Amino acid sequence: MKKDIGTILAIVVSSICFCGCASTDKTVISDRISSGLWPVRILCIGDSITAGSGGKAHGGFRGPLGEILTKAGVEFTLRYDGHGGRRLELMLKDKRAIAQKVLTAYPNPDVILLLVGINDLIENRNTIEVTLERLGLLINELVELAPKAKIIVGNLVPNAADNPLPIYDPAKTYVNSEHKVVVFNRKLPEFIKSKKSQGINVDWVDFHSRMTREDLADGIHPNKNGYDKMATVWSEAIISAMKP
Repeated sequence: MKKDIGTILAIVVSSICFCGCASTDKTVISDRISSGLWPVRILCIGDSITAGSGGKAHGGFRGPLGEILTKAGVEFTLRYDGHGGRRLELMLKDKRAIAQKVLTAYPNPDVILLLVGINDLIENRNTIEVTLERLGLLINELVELAPKAKIIVGNLVPNAADNPLPIYDPAKTYVNSEHKVVVFNRKLPEFIKSKKSQGINVDWVDFHSRMTREDLADGIHPNKNGYDKMATVWSEAIISAMKP
């Protein structure tokens, strides 16, 4: 069914505040909407935060994101591929096996919500520079496999170095974790700018400035309040990308 994008945007403006990080350029999403091609196909790719750890009963950010989009009158389908402990180095292994598998199961998404990198950093597997380099390689793979998709990259949420869970060893693994997150996030906008200069339809959103340590369930994963905040940020970017 064809819908009036102006009406949808008016509904959303009344309920959420748009994020300045998201693009307002015309995208494939707005092209589909102007042609009456619903629903919008959303694919979430990431680690345990995308899976919803710390707030599974709430569906992580996916449940509240769906509620916001539905309230805005957006018809959509949403799939996710999130796994605990996922690192970029593993996602890039075996000749893009992860991206190929995900996009075979859910082909031709209109928008890809990408949130990865935290495990690479806090487990001391990679430097910030290497993590960004690998993020760029993953984005390139996604562009090859889903050339019409709008890719939205989330920066990293706050991280508590004094993680209380006994299965982790803060003395070895999580030293200076929040510092690594802050430096990564500081470098991300320029990184995304460089990818855009290559003609890639990609933007980023800012979770970190919208959340605090009080929004964490266990020092790493968001609690319900944190996931609600993430859902709002994602929804702002999706709706902004729908502007003609």
